[in-house]
Amino acid sequence: MKKVLNKIAQKKNNNMRAEYNFKGGIRGKHYKAMQAGYTVTIHKADGKTIVKDMTPKRNSFLYSYVVEHDEGRAPNPSGGCCTLANCMCQKKGGKRRNIVELAEVNDWIVGTGGAGKKSAGHGKLIYAMRVDEKLTLAQYYKDKRFKGRKGNTNSSRTDTYALISQHYFYFGRNAIDIDTIPKQYLNHSLEKRFRGFRRDFRPEFIKNLTQWLERYYELGVHGEPCVDEGKGCTHIRRRTKGKCYT
Repeated sequence: MKKVLNKIAQKKNNNMRAEYNFKGGIRGKHYKAMQAGYTVTIHKADGKTIVKDMTPKRNSFLYSYVVEHDEGRAPNPSGGCCTLANCMCQKKGGKRRNIVELAEVNDWIVGTGGAGKKSAGHGKLIYAMRVDEKLTLAQYYKDKRFKGRKGNTNSSRTDTYALISQHYFYFGRNAIDIDTIPKQYLNHSLEKRFRGFRRDFRPEFIKNLTQWLERYYELGVHGEPCVDEGKGCTHIRRRTKGKCYT
């Protein structure tokens, strides 16, 4: 049977025109460039030319990492929004991008507990936030909304970012047990142990998990940071409409 199929395939290949010879081609060579967007030029019979910008639709990602130091800085759940800045970013002058460089608007960030005294412990969900806005650190520092915000230090960097969310769930020291999330919403591991992050989650998984959070918890703050450096967080039960202020 295999020999027969091979012969049929050979006959089909023999019918291919010479100009369509793909020998030496590299699979996926232009994939990344195409995902960034491209233009299509259409030359019409009447001499007119139409140029269209094409940007492929991108599925949302969920980034999971371990919050080793939950001190109310990064993440910072206060003033009606949650921010992630000066954390999970590439080193100055470095080439390896981290969460804040890779994440885009509508992606989700999930922080789970670490084993240290400044975190909630393994198997705990500290926070989850949907990225609603992305600014360079330089823009974040100059933005009036975030002046004096905890963790917002003077920066002129434009190679790394701050992520801002008004659609978030922060549990802090009241971190929920991941094991209590029903299996139909969490059908495989959520945690990324040790350093780095993971984003190997299917769109259906992301949808199920975030819908579960939205169904059973109100947006906002549900607990203080694991390490309280002075003032506690403002307890917000529902998202503050409009702009986000400290």
